[in-house]
Amino acid sequence: MVGRTALIILSLAVGTLLAAQARINAFLAAEMGDGFAAALVVFSLGFTTTVALTLVHPRARAAVRLFLGQLRRGEMGWWICLAGPMAIVGILAQAATVKVIGLALFSIFFIFGQMVSSASIDHFGWVMGRRLRLTPIGLAAVVLALAGVVAASLPRLGNSWASTGVVFVFVFTAGLLMSWQMVLSGSVTAATGRPEPAGLATYVFGITALLMVLAAMLLAGSGTGVIHGLAQVKWWYVAAGILGPVVVLLGAVIIRTVGALLFSMGLVTGQLAGSMLLDFAWPSAGTDFSWGTPVGGAMALAAMIVLKLWGHYPPPAATGPDKSHKVHAD
Repeated sequence: MVGRTALIILSLAVGTLLAAQARINAFLAAEMGDGFAAALVVFSLGFTTTVALTLVHPRARAAVRLFLGQLRRGEMGWWICLAGPMAIVGILAQAATVKVIGLALFSIFFIFGQMVSSASIDHFGWVMGRRLRLTPIGLAAVVLALAGVVAASLPRLGNSWASTGVVFVFVFTAGLLMSWQMVLSGSVTAATGRPEPAGLATYVFGITALLMVLAAMLLAGSGTGVIHGLAQVKWWYVAAGILGPVVVLLGAVIIRTVGALLFSMGLVTGQLAGSMLLDFAWPSAGTDFSWGTPVGGAMALAAMIVLKLWGHYPPPAATGPDKSHKVHAD
């Protein structure tokens, strides 16, 4: 079994992938002229990739059958259908609000919601049957991580603080839901022993929600922009369908061991590091290097280390034998 420290380091890598995914999603939304169409393409490609990964692995196929049986018998709650729509909210929030408040302010609001949600999930033990209560030092670590995000974003804020209003509520809610989505995926992984059912559930229910919204938009006469955007799909967009499944599948494995808050901190630190690397290697329009990014990343990394060492009480203890269902290969 992989140790917690190794999984925390892996969460940093997942964070860098998230930074790359955000850059690609923003590019696709601009290329297609519609953020909703881009979300539908990304989810459809992610679903296709996850299906392909499942088909080639016997234990993954067995886990999917186990998951479907749990759904039929009512052993898996209806709440799993919320994982997909929760993931979509983050993509739509980025597409709808970044042009209004800027990427820096979006990141602050989104990560603030993510931190509040993940800290609450761990502290009160709302899911996965384990409480990781915050110590005062742990709370200080959360504040330090948020300060790191602000430090990374401050040089790029400009006058965007003036354009908030209800946008803050929307973006903050998207951040809240991201942690819940990852925790739901972790719960499915714990119940089936594999991450593929969680990934498939996220994409299936997410695509279903997107198609329902698209149908409602078409009935209201306002969905033609989405149809036009989908018509612009190019063959190389397939690359966008790889990062999403990697993030979803790895996150489902990591979060069940390290907890929601430590995983969120790893994502934040990795995103800051990934953003800095992308600014050098793949700069977007108007990108300028900022001193705040490495400073904020260092603050977030320090906060993650403090949280791991002294941030929870009692220390995470073994919960006994793994009660997950054993998955047999074909």
